[in-house]
Amino acid sequence: MYQNINKTIAYRLLFVWIALSLIIGAGVYYLEHAKMGESIRDLAMQKSRVFDHAIADNIISGVDQQTIDFLKKKVDELTQDSFAVAEIYDRLQAHLVISSRFTSLRIGNEVERRRHHFPHTESLQYDSFYIDNQLYSQVLIPLRTSEGQLAGYFDGVYHVTPVELAEIRGNIYRTLLFVLATLLIGSVVLYPVIISLHRGLIKYSKDLLQSNIQLMEVLGCAVAARDTTTNSHNYRVTIYAVKLAEALNLSDGQIRDLMAGSFLHDVGKIGVNDAILRKPGVLNEEETGLMRQHVNLGLAIVEKAKWSKAARDVIEFHHERFDGGGYAQGLKGQEIPLAARIFAIVDVFDALTSKRPYKEAFHFEKAIEILHQERGLHFDPELLDVFSTIAQDLYNQISSLHDVGLEKMLTELENRYFMSSHVVDY
Repeated sequence: MYQNINKTIAYRLLFVWIALSLIIGAGVYYLEHAKMGESIRDLAMQKSRVFDHAIADNIISGVDQQTIDFLKKKVDELTQDSFAVAEIYDRLQAHLVISSRFTSLRIGNEVERRRHHFPHTESLQYDSFYIDNQLYSQVLIPLRTSEGQLAGYFDGVYHVTPVELAEIRGNIYRTLLFVLATLLIGSVVLYPVIISLHRGLIKYSKDLLQSNIQLMEVLGCAVAARDTTTNSHNYRVTIYAVKLAEALNLSDGQIRDLMAGSFLHDVGKIGVNDAILRKPGVLNEEETGLMRQHVNLGLAIVEKAKWSKAARDVIEFHHERFDGGGYAQGLKGQEIPLAARIFAIVDVFDALTSKRPYKEAFHFEKAIEILHQERGLHFDPELLDVFSTIAQDLYNQISSLHDVGLEKMLTELENRYFMSSHVVDY
């Protein structure tokens, strides 16, 4: 059980890690990719710092041939280094000098097509684009004098080298890897904590479940004590009911409900007067009506506790008859819940094969004969046929057991269907 739970928690943590990695990783990648443009811009600006305030002062004071030659030298130096295009404009956006370097005419035409065009603003502008898997970044840098006046513009297209691009991408991947590793470490650290908490919860749930089961047994035994029967009756009918349910391939959940109903089937008899409940002879019409009220009393009792509501079908309908002649609602056939139809068979079978103050126990063959006389009348014929195939072995195994043996057998069934269940519903 714990192994399966551990695997489930591990798979869910893995799923959460993958989901968070995809969501957070995508966000981190987007943010880091946005920073990539800023990194490239910074590279371009760093290379273009040759245009300082002194050059801007020369431009604003008047552009002569000497200034043009000087600016031409500066832009040529840039294109020989890392710029594909380097160009200077005056403050009126008139072209002063230009230098360009392209590895192919096609790249040159593509760069020209993507470049900024005037009018420019007086703020820094930049943009990045790929051509033939090579990254370029265009920067438009206002040139200002030492007094902060706008003297002109530097417009350049920076060619990011593969080494620079690899370093920038490496930073992105390192950040992304750090985030994913942090999420993974968090999941790994959380795993034993969650396992420990879950084991504590399972232990608490099992203790609570065990208390509920014991309370069902106590209530059932209390009713048996008032009804002049013994605890053995409750033990036997519960075991018979489970074995028939197993033969019918019912689900674990259905069997758990059936067991609860078997324990508490006559719980409403707690509210029936002893004079009626213990009367050795046949009840008259009035007494019969009062006795039948135990069904509604039982329902009222189990409605007060959520864990006992699973017993409702058996409590409410186990006195119904397949032909519609039973009580309390007069249901017939498949209208009667399956658990009640199962219990009706095993309850009567145990009553027939048990000694009571008003009768001796019938032999097995006689009990089966009586049951089949009511086939299709009192009992579901299909369920009765299945029970008939397993009844002899069950009777041989159970009839000779006393309370201790029956209790041991019943505890094994409780452990199988309650305590080993992955889902605690009671």
